[in-house]
Amino acid sequence: MLAQKYLFTIIVLFFCLLFTNIFAQKVQLKGQITTKDGLTSIVGASILLTNTNFRTTTDQKGNFILQNIFPGKYSLEISLIGYEKLIEQITISENLTIKRSLRNSSINMREITVNSDKSTSSNESLSGIDKLLRPVNSSQDLLRLVPGLFIAQHAGGGKAEQIFLRGFDSDHGTDFNITVDGMPVNMVSHAHGQGYADFHFVIPETVDRLKVYKGPYTSRFGDFATSGTGEFFTKNTISQNEVKLEAGMFDTYRAFTMINILDKKHLLSTKKETAYIAGESVFTNSYFLEKQKFSRYNLFGKYAGLLNASNFLTISLSTFSADWDASGQIPKRAVESKTIDRFGSIDPTEGGQTQRTNLNTIITTTTSSNATIKNQFYYVNYYFNLYSNFSFYLKDSIHGDEINQTDQRNIYGYSGTYQKEFTINDKTLQFTAGIGTRNDFTHISLKHAEKRNLLDTIVSGNVVQQNTNSFLDLTFHINKKISINSGMRLDYFNFKFAEHTGI
Repeated sequence: MLAQKYLFTIIVLFFCLLFTNIFAQKVQLKGQITTKDGLTSIVGASILLTNTNFRTTTDQKGNFILQNIFPGKYSLEISLIGYEKLIEQITISENLTIKRSLRNSSINMREITVNSDKSTSSNESLSGIDKLLRPVNSSQDLLRLVPGLFIAQHAGGGKAEQIFLRGFDSDHGTDFNITVDGMPVNMVSHAHGQGYADFHFVIPETVDRLKVYKGPYTSRFGDFATSGTGEFFTKNTISQNEVKLEAGMFDTYRAFTMINILDKKHLLSTKKETAYIAGESVFTNSYFLEKQKFSRYNLFGKYAGLLNASNFLTISLSTFSADWDASGQIPKRAVESKTIDRFGSIDPTEGGQTQRTNLNTIITTTTSSNATIKNQFYYVNYYFNLYSNFSFYLKDSIHGDEINQTDQRNIYGYSGTYQKEFTINDKTLQFTAGIGTRNDFTHISLKHAEKRNLLDTIVSGNVVQQNTNSFLDLTFHINKKISINSGMRLDYFNFKFAEHTGI
């Protein structure tokens, strides 16, 4: 009887423990990871509850969520290459929301951890390492870090590079959408070609991260996103002041500086805020027999600050100018007949000038229901003046076939997005909706020229182009490896062109 009594007690205790585990209320851990000043979200940070299968990575806003966790004590590990690892003991008894910050640290390749779950942010971390270790001449060189993407320059350093992605010739951006802090780079109805995307106005050292989407599968990207999209994000804050002087062959020189103008020592208010300016000057004659005389000047400033607990403001202002002489394409037969050297040119007066000034303002609001609302306003003033000669004396044997293309425009734009995550049966549903408008007021021209002297006008006129759009995007995460995405987008275009003559 005593043995049966003990056996009955053990069985009862076993089933009590079993049903306690079955019916124990599971909880979730949510959080946001930022830099130490709290002004920059850290993307792609690894979140791990050690000795468990609970792991994830932070999204574009530095947010993460771990669900279906049994209440208890855990060791939380937060890590990302280039930051000090954070390990702390936490007790999770109910749904918990935390906010943590990481300190910058030197990169140690032995720190790399490969997780089994696939994250779209992992390439950003590796690209961040490459950005630090590889020399770059301009921000466009950062695109070379993307697998399957390469660029080519064929008419001097002041012209936008040609982009090739997975064998797709995207020309100068006709089929590759590019944004900088959400501001469009591609130029619609451009004098040189639809979608022309010159982002030499971005200083490489100010780039925080680059995210590339391959293919036209993301509904929030519309016009130009045929082969893919590249999103550049500039730093909200810098850790130290920098001054850099560089020199190389062929009269190549570069000066760069980046200075904090608002930090912890110089706060204008009690709010968390930061501001810095960066400047760049580049000159080179390149290796051609005709000196390229390429010069580029960049100036960039950015302010980032918490207006209150719910609103975050960033304002950036930049200006850029470039001037160059180009040695363009040359006929192979002219080199073989020794008429010119392979580094020579038929028409050394190719080249041009370009300028761009940008004002970009973004207000990000977090609601009480943890939704994110982003309102962005931007203005662009742009100038482009290019001299090219593709056929030399094919059409005009006297004056030659040099052409002049000009583009002068003002762009006014707005975009707004609403983003929120929902939990449905322990699964995550990401909901994103947005609206936007872009208005270009442009004067373009194509003229016949000889050694940069204008001869006659081929076509000239004013273009007014408006694009109003809206989109909806839903992503349902079934598990760590499988998710379902659906979306729709509506674009409305309005075009007006008024032609006029005269040089």
